[in-house]
Amino acid sequence: YLTHPYVDVRFAGSSVPLEFVREFTSKDRWLPPQTQARELARLGQGWFHTYDQALYASNAREAPDPTGAAGTLYVHRTARGNGRPFTCDGNPLTGGVCRSRDGSLDSLRWDSAGSFWEIWAGSGARTRFDADGELLAHGWYVGYPSGSLRAGWTVQRFTSGALEGYIDYVQDYPAGRRLYFRWDMVDVLPMLARLESGGAVLATFTRRTGTYSLLLETASSAAGTETYRYPTVTIDGRSIVLPRLTSIERDGVATLSVTYDHGPSSLGQGRVVSIEANDGSFAFRYRGAPDNSCPTPSDSTMIIDRSTDLGSGCTIDAHCVGLGEPVAVCDLGAC
Repeated sequence: YLTHPYVDVRFAGSSVPLEFVREFTSKDRWLPPQTQARELARLGQGWFHTYDQALYASNAREAPDPTGAAGTLYVHRTARGNGRPFTCDGNPLTGGVCRSRDGSLDSLRWDSAGSFWEIWAGSGARTRFDADGELLAHGWYVGYPSGSLRAGWTVQRFTSGALEGYIDYVQDYPAGRRLYFRWDMVDVLPMLARLESGGAVLATFTRRTGTYSLLLETASSAAGTETYRYPTVTIDGRSIVLPRLTSIERDGVATLSVTYDHGPSSLGQGRVVSIEANDGSFAFRYRGAPDNSCPTPSDSTMIIDRSTDLGSGCTIDAHCVGLGEPVAVCDLGAC
């Protein structure tokens, strides 16, 4: 599956950076129903970003009720769209702790004093969600329970009107800088149009209207302009645009081309056949036989394999995709 991460905005000078990193993936991700979707990226199908996170009760994909008994499962939908499960050793309302099932030391806890959820990372950082599972903050805190933010960022949302519940701005601490989210109505839903700070536009997002509201073009002061192309297929006599990124142009120059397997069995799966630069300097291919570069591989694992030398000074990360979540990241080393 294709994964394309990109940094649109990053403020320097903080131990927990205030940034906007978006990512496209051709793999179907764990998504909530529309009624719970106001915190979604709204960058169009297949795209996620730093603040596109939420916490859900896993079975009904609804707000996480902290009264669950031992064995209750909650799911953190990460900024990459993965569904990350936590299983509780007791009732969170009475101090039960939910442990991550991905092998990490991360844990999920309910803060009764503040009426919010926190994911405690093994590093000590905490990510907060309100009682409805919406993202509140991330960073390093002093004190427990609750605690005060020492370094990190908080999310502020609109409290009324058509944008109620959508992100208004993200503010870092202790610097106090704000990254404002500006929204347009696309296909009857708010879609992210611009990022601003201090009165300056830092990034813009242009979208295709109609099916999927696909992201077509982005522009940022730091990284220039990227344009995205998607394939059109004919199904039952109808032309349909698929949310499968096939090429990327940077400042008008093609930089990357992607070929998918559009056979009947994989039409909706987004599996990649090859990825190639416009100058032919590198290519990737999928192969079914896993190797030791992937953690705990299985017969169902698909890995991206480097097929030609990229030269010196570059590093490749390949995503090992199996039947479950989360997706493991495998470092294939320097080229």
